[in-house]
Amino acid sequence: MAGCGACRPGAEGGPLTRTDDLRRQNEALRERYSSLNAAILRINASLDPATVLGEVVASARQLTGAGYCVVTTIGETGAVQGAVFHGFTAEERRDLYAWPDKEQLFDHLLDLHGTLRIADLTEYIRKLEIEPPRCSRCRSPFKVR
Repeated sequence: MAGCGACRPGAEGGPLTRTDDLRRQNEALRERYSSLNAAILRINASLDPATVLGEVVASARQLTGAGYCVVTTIGETGAVQGAVFHGFTAEERRDLYAWPDKEQLFDHLLDLHGTLRIADLTEYIRKLEIEPPRCSRCRSPFKVR
């Protein structure tokens, strides 16, 4: 049986058409929209800034499929005021807070424009001539936006 360029075997054994692809894409977009809407509702459920920021971090992690997330807050002087972690253990958070060179990295990241994708944060930090933290998660893929 000859096939056409627009048809290919589907999971059920029948032809998979462009319509099937569009339905699948539509469903994926609906699920993403639903997840985003749920995140917005969770974020808006509180007026407490710490709770809101915690929900933002948790939602960002969930929406992007990230294993962990850190959001830093910046004061009016441009200095880091604090950080909200999601997905890190208490020990990993302590290691990052105790890291003596964290300000150097934060200053570097604040100066970047656009999105930065890093396969190995530890190696990236070393190339900046900064001693990396002990955190094992820093050997994972990393994205800065």
